[in-house]
Amino acid sequence: PAKAIRAVKGKVGVIPVWGPVQQRMSSELMKAGGTPLDFVSRAFDRMMSDPSIGAIVMHFDSPGGSSFGVEELSTKIYNARGSKPIYSMADSCAASAAYWLATSADMVICTPSGLVGSVGVYIMHIDESKALADAGIAVTMVSAAKYKTELASHAPLSEDAKANLQRHVDAIYESFVGALKRNRNTTVDNVRTGYGQGRVMNETDALAAGMCDRCMSYEDLMARLTGGGSTGVSSAGMTAGVTDAQAAMDMMRMRSKWRSGA
Repeated sequence: PAKAIRAVKGKVGVIPVWGPVQQRMSSELMKAGGTPLDFVSRAFDRMMSDPSIGAIVMHFDSPGGSSFGVEELSTKIYNARGSKPIYSMADSCAASAAYWLATSADMVICTPSGLVGSVGVYIMHIDESKALADAGIAVTMVSAAKYKTELASHAPLSEDAKANLQRHVDAIYESFVGALKRNRNTTVDNVRTGYGQGRVMNETDALAAGMCDRCMSYEDLMARLTGGGSTGVSSAGMTAGVTDAQAAMDMMRMRSKWRSGA
């Protein structure tokens, strides 16, 4: 049975994880309205060390993104369990890398219209050789080391290169599955076969599969944590009683519009 959600003393710290995730900020990530994980990590550290904050809510609306830095941050959040309540809120999506992170909290909550899952890994190679040939463009690569240019898009992917990419994908997937086994206190087989096999799951199916603990809205969660009071969201989009770490990230997001992706 899921643990009870009780009002906490002090403030409720909210860390938004919105849009695509990536290890560090880049111009592309900012244009996409995404979230750098090093910002999340620093905000989490500050909130954990702040005695005025009684609970942390990680507010997810993310299709996932790069796997770099996800395993390390997931382990940090998981190891902080027991210090103060940590909640993950899928409002309305926590998929792929975002779901990996969300499961690290004490409790995973999905909003009624939400989606979680997409437990899988992929690497994409685009073969542009025909398009280049049709355009009359010939590409010559000058390189050192046998495999240095094996992923270049001007030529088809060789079987050897494809096999090497598959090894990378499999290794990350094993880490992903292992983390979910630990985070959700389940088995590897259950993660592999019962968590959607790469698909996202709606809140009903996810709850039945054990991928989340509760189904409720973000407003309901905040009301319970604050003892039934208002969440205090201002027109600027900032929640009352959160640290300046969130305010800084909120201001960053106000400068760019998130274009959703999957």
